[in-house]
Amino acid sequence: MLRRPLALLIVAALVATGVLRAQAPSVGAQNPPGVQWDALRSPRFEIIYPRELATEAQRVARTLEGITPAVQRSLGVAPPRLSLVLQNRGIDNNGFVALAPRRSEWFATAPQGASNLGPNDWFDLLGTHEYRHVAQFQKLNRGFIGFLDALFGEPGWLFGANMALPGWFFEGDAVGIETALTAGGRGRIPEFNVEQRATVLEKPRLEYWTAFWRSYGRFVPDHYQLGYAITSWLTLTKGPAAIDSIVGRTADRAWLPWSFSAALREVTGRDAADTYALAMDSLSRAWRAQVSELPVTPATSAHALDTANFSWTEFPQFAGDGTLIAFRRGLDILFGFVRVTPGDSLASGKELLTPAPYQFGVPHSASGSRLAYAAAAFDARWGQHQWSMVRVHDLATGDEWTLGDHSRWFAPALSPDGSRIALVEQGGDGRNAVLVVDARSGVEQRRFPSAAGTLAQLPRWAPDGQHLVLAQVQRGAGRSIIWLDVASGAERALVGPTHDNVHSPVTDGRMVYYVTPRTGVDNIFAVSLTDGRSFQVTSRPNGAMEPAVSGDGRTLAFSEMTGDGKRVMTMAIDSTAWVAAERASARSLGWAEGLTARLGPPPVLDTALAAPYPVEEYAAWRHSLNFYGLTASASPTSPVASLSLVSRDLLGTTALAITARTNTNERTYDIGATATYAGWWPVIDASLFRTQRYNSFLFRDSTGIHQFAYRWTELDASLGFRLPLNLTRSLYSTFLEVGGSLSARRTTDQPIRFSRFSSGEQLLSRGTFLPVTWYASAGRGYATYRDLQPVWGQYALVAFQHTPLTKSINSGALFSARGFLYFPGFARHHGILVEGGFERQWAGNYFFSSQMVFPRGYDAVSFDRFKKVSVNYAAPLGYPDRHWFGAVQVQRIRVNLFHDYGVGELLPSAALPTLAPTSFFYTSSGLELMADTWWWQLPSPVGIGFRTTYQHELKLLRTALVVQLKL
Repeated sequence: MLRRPLALLIVAALVATGVLRAQAPSVGAQNPPGVQWDALRSPRFEIIYPRELATEAQRVARTLEGITPAVQRSLGVAPPRLSLVLQNRGIDNNGFVALAPRRSEWFATAPQGASNLGPNDWFDLLGTHEYRHVAQFQKLNRGFIGFLDALFGEPGWLFGANMALPGWFFEGDAVGIETALTAGGRGRIPEFNVEQRATVLEKPRLEYWTAFWRSYGRFVPDHYQLGYAITSWLTLTKGPAAIDSIVGRTADRAWLPWSFSAALREVTGRDAADTYALAMDSLSRAWRAQVSELPVTPATSAHALDTANFSWTEFPQFAGDGTLIAFRRGLDILFGFVRVTPGDSLASGKELLTPAPYQFGVPHSASGSRLAYAAAAFDARWGQHQWSMVRVHDLATGDEWTLGDHSRWFAPALSPDGSRIALVEQGGDGRNAVLVVDARSGVEQRRFPSAAGTLAQLPRWAPDGQHLVLAQVQRGAGRSIIWLDVASGAERALVGPTHDNVHSPVTDGRMVYYVTPRTGVDNIFAVSLTDGRSFQVTSRPNGAMEPAVSGDGRTLAFSEMTGDGKRVMTMAIDSTAWVAAERASARSLGWAEGLTARLGPPPVLDTALAAPYPVEEYAAWRHSLNFYGLTASASPTSPVASLSLVSRDLLGTTALAITARTNTNERTYDIGATATYAGWWPVIDASLFRTQRYNSFLFRDSTGIHQFAYRWTELDASLGFRLPLNLTRSLYSTFLEVGGSLSARRTTDQPIRFSRFSSGEQLLSRGTFLPVTWYASAGRGYATYRDLQPVWGQYALVAFQHTPLTKSINSGALFSARGFLYFPGFARHHGILVEGGFERQWAGNYFFSSQMVFPRGYDAVSFDRFKKVSVNYAAPLGYPDRHWFGAVQVQRIRVNLFHDYGVGELLPSAALPTLAPTSFFYTSSGLELMADTWWWQLPSPVGIGFRTTYQHELKLLRTALVVQLKL
């Protein structure tokens, strides 16, 4: 649902891990054992929740039942009962609707940033937005997409939906609904689309295809902003029926990749590109009219902007020496805290530290020489279990310490003397409180619980160290700015309650400065602590946000968005230039009000409970079987592809797949079933497969070198465990997985007669044996938005397969080790990858499947011993952002130069004891020229290009098509 920051931490999946257990079905992230789950059923929903959220679950059910008619009304659908899972062990501020399996999941932690929440209750906002996605999916289940659903189940439905409608349409329409049906949806919050506002007003217009598919070369506002602009313009100009008709027509002919644009043309007379142009024209006129004749408050930029590379410098804070500390992130840089001064630029070397893992969107605090910020922490095993702690960094000494281990602490604010920290604690039961803790020990000194239905946000200290100012969001009433006496706990509302999105208060002890969109643009206002009078302090065309007051009370700092990036501004505090709040002119765009007029009336959210919905204990094992359709799996790093009938329970602990597989290396086909249970510390995998096998091996005798191939059949039953661990504790995303399995394997169909090659014995290949597999994989790395691969990274896999439990057919063993080292290249976003591998096969009568990737250009051959070294140099060549035929967008051209060297050795063995050791060399060099592309509305990019390889031993040049699917 909610926008996320740039994905700056990238984890490279270990290629061989997928080979070892490619058949294991996915279960997702799990909650830790011991969570007591209940479920309630209302007429339209089944809500599954941890028992401590019982009160919230009943309220959510009533809310959803109340909003459902209004949300689905304009699409004319009535979706069947939906299962909703409430999650309360994490720190994400998010929610989603998914198919395969069909469900919705909401995360109970409300955001501290105001741009996503507004004056809404968190669950009310999630319900309005997310149920619109439910209605969208239901509307799409017709015509060709309905045929895909009938044929493949929910995976077909999901593929058709993603193929039919662009992501911006899904999200923009949902934002429009939340705007129309709530008092504070994101369309009513100027900060939500301030990036689009700045680029529209200050930069040449982007082509539709670049606005849709984004860009590596320049900044493009996200698909939420794009989608809200277009879908709202459609609703305002063509009426709600236009959205309904476009979705239905698109679904009917989704077999045609251009069906969405065709539906737009039929309903509006314009295709997607023309519709985008008209919407942007309308939005541009409205924004320009809003700021025409607007007096602009003078302010000075605190640093320079890198106009070639869009960046965000935000959340300014005054340190004890009067300098400003801000948080900076960007298209071309790693995120981190910086000290900004006039003339500062991205290359000025003022970086202070890179906090990681970091809670994006939660402001930091500075006082004296100390800096405090919220940091994320992850449970090593349970993906749904996360924490938010506070880290304090001493800027003078470099010391850093952590407060609130395994806590849910957000928005830390250092007291003026740096000895205490005020913060917001969010509990797993939906309650929250403002805490005051010791800044060195973390010992709690004061606690101020929020009333039921109220959320505290962003506390900040007054200069006297005895008062706090904070924002509150109260369900149904809206937002307030609160003055809190730390000694007595007495509260006083300075502003509100109001449905204006007032937030981010700070104070100099006389006035409280806060941000409000009451004029139509987010700007800073001030309210007097003595007489309650309010004034408009700033008037900036794109808004002024995130205020901070200097220690001497003379300077105001804030951030503002421009077409070249977000920057920190400063201005002298001069109350004689302020405008009385009652004289501040309101300049609303009118879009939100227009949407309400066309899509309303808004539902009345009655929280009074006549009778609670019935509740029963929810045992996940009783719902383990939940078949939802056919899924396909393929990876460029694995030779195994599969088609499976899949089941997965809603809590992500149990999965079952009935699977047909093919192995492109061995050119074979298999059929079988797999099951996974992930409710314990080790994940348990079980499988039963009838497998075809194929092997090709080399042999040398007096007549020369021969290559032989043979096939056989295996019936394999396997039981294994694996322990996937997330060990991320810093900038480097770090993962470790260890596992093992025991198989009962029976081979039939093809005896191997070695008598013509060796001493005359015949070694049987029929029989039953018990191979055991052990493996461990580990990896760590990080990358920025434009990097082709991790800047620094190390990844490794070690595997051993053997037959220690039986000697019935002398089956042999396989040891394999692979390592990957990533280094920076000679220019930004270039990268060097060095890969090494070693494999030893003790073949006996049986060849285990090789875990190695053969040197490029050569067909794979099994050896007793194989060594490989590969060097790659990857570099971007350009960012063309060109499209053709409304079908494909080329975002980036990149090249990879490579040199592969492999040595395969045949050694004496039980099968061939008289064999003289023989080595075979495989050397190839070449390049891969690739284009990163997007096709139609598909949600994932596709790398497409060619590989030219020179095979040194054969003196042969080969060129092949390469397609990389980035799932």
